[in-house]
Amino acid sequence: MSKIPIEIINLTKIHQHIIPEKSPGGILVVNTFRIPGYILMCEYKIMNESKGGSRIISPELIISLIAALIGLLLLVLAVDWRYFRDWVVVFLFKCVLDSLWGAAVVNRHLLEYPFRQLPQLYNVSLLFDFWIFPIFCILYNQITRKLGFRLILTYAVLFSAGITAIEYPLAIYTDLLEYHNWSWYITFITLTVTFLSSRVFIAFYRWGCEYFRDRRF
Repeated sequence: MSKIPIEIINLTKIHQHIIPEKSPGGILVVNTFRIPGYILMCEYKIMNESKGGSRIISPELIISLIAALIGLLLLVLAVDWRYFRDWVVVFLFKCVLDSLWGAAVVNRHLLEYPFRQLPQLYNVSLLFDFWIFPIFCILYNQITRKLGFRLILTYAVLFSAGITAIEYPLAIYTDLLEYHNWSWYITFITLTVTFLSSRVFIAFYRWGCEYFRDRRF
């Protein structure tokens, strides 16, 4: 049997127990050793074997793949592509907004994404900021396209509540994201504002297209 390279994670001693600190992603194996007066728990992060070897799939990776697939199915099956131009604008608007706001939040150490795509290049979650959330933003604008202000606000709250209800357990039980100076209600508020701002922007965009359509300069 080939040996699997491992990385030993830092240990923290509390009273008569030595327990592992939270690991920044990966699959963990915890071995317990009994030493007189102590219980020693050694935490390891299993690394990939050399090229051609086996890979260990983490729960974070499985969740990410499922989320990416669900997003793709929603984009293909649930979006009304007769309004293709509008949805491309909404998608790009949400990406720009997330790139500005998300990067600022991470750089201020309010939250972090231990498990993320291209971690050597980005500190944000490319999957959620530039794929999942923009798709939900398209669906929100599609549903509220011909609705009044009260229902626009109601759906913004419902969408934000649903996403927050999914995100909060992920922050507690996985390494997909980790709250520092952050909380679930800040997520809820920022999402609500984001959905409403996208609705305002696409309304402005439609007005501009209509207003300048037949004008000559």
